[in-house]
Amino acid sequence: MELSRNEYRRLVDDVADAVVEKMMPLVKSKRTKKQEEECTWVSASEAAQILGLSKAYLLSIKDAFTHIKFGDSKSARVKFRKETLIKEHMESQKERTRIPPSRRNPEGVGI
Repeated sequence: MELSRNEYRRLVDDVADAVVEKMMPLVKSKRTKKQEEECTWVSASEAAQILGLSKAYLLSIKDAFTHIKFGDSKSARVKFRKETLIKEHMESQKERTRIPPSRRNPEGVGI
């Protein structure tokens, strides 16, 4: 007995659904809640709002953060890992920290 193309596709879909249905309880039982939370990705706009930065500035310093870039063009979408945003921002700020000279003391003497 030979199956038509549509019958074959339906059979493959049914088998795949049955496998997923049997495997999901096993996968869910092994996955902890913490592991699920570790993989939260947010858009550049959301990340900028979380950090209190403009989206343009965040994208200009995106290499300081864990991110994924979708596409190769300038208009490519960038997603940031939510759980590490603040920690990485604090670390990048430590590296950039410098005390600017005051207006009254432009040379920075005595600071």
